[in-house]
Amino acid sequence: MDDPLRSLPDSLAFTRREDEANAYNAIAWQRLDRGPDYSNFRALTIVLVFGIGAVVLLAAYLGLVSPEQTSAVFFTAYAGFVAGGFAYHVAVRARHRAIVRASFRSTSAIGAETFDVGFGESGIHYRTSRFSVSVP
Repeated sequence: MDDPLRSLPDSLAFTRREDEANAYNAIAWQRLDRGPDYSNFRALTIVLVFGIGAVVLLAAYLGLVSPEQTSAVFFTAYAGFVAGGFAYHVAVRARHRAIVRASFRSTSAIGAETFDVGFGESGIHYRTSRFSVSVP
C-alpha cells in the first residue's frame, strides 16, 4: 500500500497580496485563542473608576471643590478618563494597521510577497524575503 505522505511535494511556493493577507487575518483572528481573559485589567479599570470618584470626593471634603462644583468636576474627571481610554484604543489600532501595511509595502511595489515552504526530515522550513523560520 502506498504511503500517502510520500505523495506530498517536497516544497511549496505561493504569493499572497495585501488584500488576501487581510482576509486571512480576519478569519484567523476570529478563531484565535485570546489567551488570558484580562480579568485583572477589568478589575483595574473598575478600581480606577471608583478611585477617580474617591479623589473628587476627597477634594470636596478638603474644601478644594465647592459643593456646587462637585458634579461638574465628577463629569470632567470621568469624561477625561473615557476620552483617554478611547484615544488609547484608537492609537493602538492605528499603529497596528500601519505596521501591517508597512510590512507589505516593503516587500514589493504591487504588495505581494512570495513564501517558500519546504518539508523535510528535519521539519518545516518557512522562508520569505525578510525572514526564515524552521520548525522541527
